Amino acid sequence: MRGLTFTLALLAVFNCAGCRKAEEASSRDRTQHSKSGDLNAGENDPYEEHLVGAHVPRTSLDVIFDYRPESCGSGGCTLLVIDRSNPATKLAGDVRLVTPPITYYPDNTKFPDIGALVAGGGVSKPYRVRLSRKGGKYPFSTSTAGSRKTTEEGVVLIGRVS
Repeated sequence: MRGLTFTLALLAVFNCAGCRKAEEASSRDRTQHSKSGDLNAGENDPYEEHLVGAHVPRTSLDVIFDYRPESCGSGGCTLLVIDRSNPATKLAGDVRLVTPPITYYPDNTKFPDIGALVAGGGVSKPYRVRLSRKGGKYPFSTSTAGSRKTTEEGVVLIGRVS
């Protein structure tokens, strides 16, 4: 199933009129942009309503929040980070246990930290984490090395989804 997610994510990136729409919406009012065909996945596509994408401003990164039922658990869903910095577009992160809002921290403009909420899955009090890119990739999970708790809000890329 992971291969299908990656394929859908790449299709979304390459047909990413929706990412451009999401970026414009994000910069305009930082509001929700889901269930509106943002990823240009095509008419009657059952995945269209469960993938939300946004471009990280001033970087070569796109983020895609995959909240299809098979990509979620009690601790959250999957966030894909796509790096389009060279001709060989690559997956820079396949992060599990993610809950929106998805944010970024513009203090490192090439590969900024990505932020998410950690909630559910036995977590009694939700908290925010910053995910740092190390060795060319973002961490596998919001609960592993490379993620750290933070009180900083970050700039919203993807708000609530429904």
